[in-house]
Amino acid sequence: MPRPFNKLIACLVTATAVSWAGSALAADPLAALGGGYTAGDAPLGEPTELHIDLRGEVAPRCDLVTPPVFGGRLDFNRAGAIQSAFRIDCNTPFTLRVRSRHGAFASTDPTPGVAEATPYEVGVEVGTDSGRQNLGWCASTMLSEDGSAACGFGPAATDRGWSSQDAIAIDQSGTIRVRWDAPDADAPRLGSYSDIIVIQLEVRA
Repeated sequence: MPRPFNKLIACLVTATAVSWAGSALAADPLAALGGGYTAGDAPLGEPTELHIDLRGEVAPRCDLVTPPVFGGRLDFNRAGAIQSAFRIDCNTPFTLRVRSRHGAFASTDPTPGVAEATPYEVGVEVGTDSGRQNLGWCASTMLSEDGSAACGFGPAATDRGWSSQDAIAIDQSGTIRVRWDAPDADAPRLGSYSDIIVIQLEVRA
């Protein structure tokens, strides 16, 4: 009876040893492949790709970066002219429009026997990426809302101003000029005269 009992103990010990060996293999699979085998000898798998989707947007703009400035008081007792530079930044085709509030330099205190208004002309040049454009001259009366369509950059023009067509104007300069004639002998000028000239830029639809 003692011998069968000893054999049973021996079998149990052997099974336990095999179980431990299996755990060792799972912990170090390279050791099971034999000496001299490294991770560099493993077969290469398929390459991995990472796709990053990046998107941006640039909104259309057309800005009067630096407006024209006319300094000092104007002398309407004689013919004269003034001019000022301005800067624009338009990354898309645009329309440029010049408006006059009164259509002339209007007297601030109308008096009988004195000229009520001093008409003038406006000339505009503007730079574009296609070159500098001379828009010509227009009488101030053409620059009011109900002015003449004959002025290419007036509000009554066909395109409600001058169209740059396909040209843009990235950081470009322009010049606006104003000139007036001497007064008529039968209508002297006296007192103060004023007008407001507005330059409008807008993105073309």
